[in-house]
This record gives sequence, structure tokens and C-alpha cells, in this order.
Amino acid sequence: MNDDSLNRLFACARQLPPDTSRAEFGFETRLLAGLREQRRRHGVATLVWRLCPWFAATVAVLGCWTLLQPPDFSMASTLGRADDVLLTELLTGTTP
Repeated sequence: MNDDSLNRLFACARQLPPDTSRAEFGFETRLLAGLREQRRRHGVATLVWRLCPWFAATVAVLGCWTLLQPPDFSMASTLGRADDVLLTELLTGTTP
């Protein structure tokens, strides 16, 4: 195909109006469905962002609670014992 015939084909194609009837069919329905889906996705993200302060407050309260608990001195009796005695106690569950 030479350049003249190709240019004539392109010129004829440019003169014809594009057929948009297929794209127009159900446009409003597709548009509203897309908006509904986008709103649903943003709704979940909004919910997560709204819950972030609650999660942060819960972590802060639990952190303060663990800091305010009295220390556990149950391991104080193991100070000064030999490692093999401690290992035996841990494995058997008995104290010599």
C-alpha cells in the first residue's frame, strides 16, 4: 500500500463520526455503580482512621497498666543458685 492510498483511508476514517452508542448504553448505571464502590472503599478507610485513636488509647492504657503493676519477686529466690540447680528445677518442677 502506498502513502497516497493510506492517507485517503485515514482521511475517510476521520470524516466518519465515531459510534458511541455502545459506550452510552448504561452509562449512568456504570457511573453510579463505580461511585458506590468508591464510597464503600472510602467508608472502610474512614472507619479505620476513626478507630485509630481508640487503638492508641488502648495501647497507652495497657502500657501504663503494666508499668504500674507491682514487680514479680518470684524469681528473687533463684539469685545465687547454680545454673544446673535452676535447670533441674525448671525441667522437673521440683525444688531440692
